[in-house]
Amino acid sequence: MFVFSKSSVGVDIADGSIEVVELSRHLGRFLVSRRNRVTLPAGIVERGRIVKKVELAGAVHEAFQTASPSPITKKDIIFGLPEGHVYTHVFRFPLPLSKITRAVVVKETRCSIPLSEDDVVFDYIIRRSTPAETEILIVASSRAFMTEWNHFFAENGFTVKTFDIETLATFRGLFKGNPASPVCVVDMGAATSLIAVFDASGLIYAHAVPIAGNAITDQIAASLKLSIKEAEKQKKEKGLSDSKSKLFLVIVKALEPLLQKIKISLGYIEGKTGKPVARVIFVGMSSKMKGLLDYFGSNLEVSVEEAPSSIGGSHVGAYIEALGLALRAWKDTDPKLTLPEVQRTSIIAATKKSFVNKFFSFKRPVAPQKPPTHIAEDIRFLERKKDPIQTQHKGLFWLLIVLVVFVIAGGGLWWFLNRQQAPSPVASVKTDIPNLNIQLFSLTFPVAIHESEYGEGRVSGRVLKEIYSTIEDYAEAVARSWSVVREELQPGEALFFEPINKLNESAGSISPFTLEWLAYSLDELDTLIRKEVDRTNELHIPYEVGPVHGIRAYKTENPGIVIFEVSVTLTLNELIAGLGEKIEVYGGIAETKNEQALDNEEKQFVLIKKTEMGWLNARTGPATTYTILKKVYPGERYPLLEERQDWVRIEVAEGQDAWVAVRYIELLE
Repeated sequence: MFVFSKSSVGVDIADGSIEVVELSRHLGRFLVSRRNRVTLPAGIVERGRIVKKVELAGAVHEAFQTASPSPITKKDIIFGLPEGHVYTHVFRFPLPLSKITRAVVVKETRCSIPLSEDDVVFDYIIRRSTPAETEILIVASSRAFMTEWNHFFAENGFTVKTFDIETLATFRGLFKGNPASPVCVVDMGAATSLIAVFDASGLIYAHAVPIAGNAITDQIAASLKLSIKEAEKQKKEKGLSDSKSKLFLVIVKALEPLLQKIKISLGYIEGKTGKPVARVIFVGMSSKMKGLLDYFGSNLEVSVEEAPSSIGGSHVGAYIEALGLALRAWKDTDPKLTLPEVQRTSIIAATKKSFVNKFFSFKRPVAPQKPPTHIAEDIRFLERKKDPIQTQHKGLFWLLIVLVVFVIAGGGLWWFLNRQQAPSPVASVKTDIPNLNIQLFSLTFPVAIHESEYGEGRVSGRVLKEIYSTIEDYAEAVARSWSVVREELQPGEALFFEPINKLNESAGSISPFTLEWLAYSLDELDTLIRKEVDRTNELHIPYEVGPVHGIRAYKTENPGIVIFEVSVTLTLNELIAGLGEKIEVYGGIAETKNEQALDNEEKQFVLIKKTEMGWLNARTGPATTYTILKKVYPGERYPLLEERQDWVRIEVAEGQDAWVAVRYIELLE
């Protein structure tokens, strides 16, 4: 790190902006000496990847040269990896720290991080350790992705000293220490919103949601038939300031999935830690929209706050993440990702270094600290920590001691590490070490919408109706109707995201028309899901039910029954056989699907077209808010199962289907 430096530069590059902060330390005080923010036109950086190198290089140099109050000349930087390309994973071992080697961590990384062994770069810290168990946080990213950014900066005269994690940088820029009670930070950017939760031991949860500024703008443009430029202007100037306007209803509908994700996250953390989340803090440029905090504050049962707007009189509220990146130079307890000049190409090779890494790689658990305080209140908090130079000298002393030991051991130690065939000390207990797995599948249940149909094996529900004398704009009518019927929900009820009766949006004015919405019991749905899982779970594998999303709902020949398909996520240590496919539980009801059935012998196929990212996400439902099942790639062909507006359902594997955006497929004859 920059232990002898007097200043540090943090660089945050998002799809729509570049933020740089130079932080200086003088006489024990931290000062923001220079800062800047440059807007990036669309298409230069897309979802964290460099698309136009020349234009980006010009923007980066502009950010440094036009910084306020004077240009930034320092070329050593700390760069924040975009959250969409960073993986975090918290896992627990039922063992004390003394019995865990790096080899065990490598094994868990291999099982939990969806990157190849040759491509993964990772680091880890000890979150918490007791005589009974150890909790470890892993962070990882792609070597190829990091190399791409490293080469870009090198070509433009910069040196990346550390690749930092945006989630940790944001929290570091807000608070001086870990909170006594869990705190949630929602970072709303242009392409994604990141929901992160921190407790007394640090980061415990992070989840990226593809609902942010761009998605809101797109929803406004589509619903109000505006250009993207005009929609962006309306969002910035008016936002959620007028609850009676069409704009308000459209934005609320766009934000609803994010609201639900936050609620699910808060519930998950309370269930996992036994402590409720104390507050939710919103950061990021998209969170500055008028009325946004009021909206979330009225819909979340916790305190909702805005990020601090200034530090020591310097207005840097918009630079929170860049500030946190710069602070990384003086905080060595967080994990870091580096690309050394000489590095082994496989994480398997790291297991041979377990003895050395056990000495050097594990960071001490961070003791619980006092409740967090905004840096705006006191930015001198780091002065109370150990001086980094003293820490460096102490580390060098122990390094010399260990080197002497290695010289004495010589060839014998080398032979021990490379030739022994006996199992390691943890081999005898490795079957007790849990591997966290995620199992995703779909279930179909009957929802009884008339009291006469209520009964065992069915979810109780009802249909809420909105009658319109005339519909000129279908999307606007749906947005307004959704906002109205949502207020009619009773405690314990949820609303399916779209009407169960459809209208051709391309049709002209229709008069009169009724929009019908399905409300259903969350508790009864949860009970039936658990019964179905338990019925299949013959080995009694422990599990937790995670997020449940409605995929589709349609009427049957029985007017009192609606068929409801949901996507279910389980968190468990061992996969349950038989839950990898779609399971239909109709309870003897003859169902009539409102989709165009395709004969197996006359299947149509779709071709995946070229995308900006090089792949296409296949999801559990027809919207970007649904869980990603897998990636499909340009040139691949899949059977077409169903078409629905901007999405199509395809068969991605035998017995498994998924949804992809229609603009990225070509229908084959």
